[in-house]
This record gives sequence, C-alpha cells and structure tokens, in this order.
Amino acid sequence: MKVREQPTLIPIAAIVGYLIGRTLSRGRQGTARNSDAQGSKEITRAAFATHSDGSDDFKGGYQTIIAIIQGVAFGTLAFITVPIMRASVAKGHVTSSVTIATQTLVTLIAIIIITDSYFDLTRASHWEPTILDTAVPYILGSSEVAVAAWVGDNTLWWAALSSLLVVSSLAFKYSLIQMRAEEPVDPVEHRRLMKVVRKDAVASLTTLVFSVAVCLLSIYKDLPVFYAIAPVIAAAIFISTSATMW
Repeated sequence: MKVREQPTLIPIAAIVGYLIGRTLSRGRQGTARNSDAQGSKEITRAAFATHSDGSDDFKGGYQTIIAIIQGVAFGTLAFITVPIMRASVAKGHVTSSVTIATQTLVTLIAIIIITDSYFDLTRASHWEPTILDTAVPYILGSSEVAVAAWVGDNTLWWAALSSLLVVSSLAFKYSLIQMRAEEPVDPVEHRRLMKVVRKDAVASLTTLVFSVAVCLLSIYKDLPVFYAIAPVIAAAIFISTSATMW
C-alpha cells in the first residue's frame, strides 16, 4: 500500500505540537495547584513524591517537556494522516483507507497511553534524575513521531511501532529499577503502582512479538485485509494484558 507522499508538514506539526503540549502542561499544573489549595488530606499517588520546592519544580518542568514532546507526536499524526486519507479515499481504495484509519487510531492510543503513564509516574514517585530520565522521553517521542509519519506504509509503520514497543519496554523496566530503590510513604500503594508498571512492561513485550511478526510478513506477503485489521489486533493484545487501561 503506497498512497502516501513524503511528509512535508512536520515542521508545522512540530509547532502545533509544541502549542498543544504547552497548553496541556499548563492545564495539568493548574489542576495540581487547585488540588493543593483545597488542602485534601487523602493519600494520593503523589504521596510518594518529595514535597520540597525542588521536587515540585522538577516535576513541573519534566511534565512540561513530556507534554511538548507528546504534542509534537500528536501534531505530526494529525498533519500526516489527513492528506494521505484524502488521497486514498479519492482513489477509491477502501482497504487502504481502513488500514490508514486503524493505524492512525492505534498511534493515537499509543500517544495517550505514554502520556498518561508519564504523568502518573511523575506524580506518584520521584527519584534522583539521571541522563536517562532526560533521554527516554525524547527517544520515546522520536519513536512516536516515526510511527505517526509512516502511517500508510505497512512495513515501515510496523517497524516503527516495533521500535516504539522496544523503547517503552525498556522505559518500564528502568522505572521498576528506580522504584525499587525508593522509600515510599505508602508501601501498599507503591507495590500496587509497581505491579501496574510491571504488567505494562509485559504488555509491551507481548505486543512487540506480534508487531515484529506482522512487519516481517508485510515484506513477503501482500495481505491487505489482514493489514487493515492487524493494528486493532495489536491494540487488543496490549489492552488485554496491560494495567494502564484499567
């Protein structure tokens, strides 16, 4: 399936993504401030975080970076998908149009899950940041942009999705290592969160096996109907084995 043109709007997508990210980040920070003002005494996920001003500054800055990166990925998806979908529909390629739609849906789901996971982990726990804590969001974001940019090309899209799943699996594993070294305020909630991260890591690896298999299959076999529904199968595999969605 080759209905796509070379991406020419990625710089515009980056600008739009930046604005989306800034808006999302400010909204998150505003919600956090309002919650603090209410003086709630309940133990939340943020109970594990250090409540010093330095910790708050770190979390706020980190969430801003994550929101911007995710905004760029979403902007890229939006600007890439619309023209290739129009071209596919105009040519009457029904199967190709369905494939583009399912790939776009799964890419959007991936962006949402990664964004939510990062915000939850940032609120719920805090460890001394290293160069990896800075690098991982950019590596994940680059993989997401690749997945978004190659919507419409079966082999390249599945290759990009596979790379994203590899990076996400490693990111979850890194989070588990760092969380084990923490001294949580609420051990019960901390163990629950570790269980969630562990299940998400397993879900990423399980989905990776399917993604690699489809990627290799697409090199040798032309199965348009299967490739149209395969992204939905991949999403179902992740959702059914992960804890984030529930």
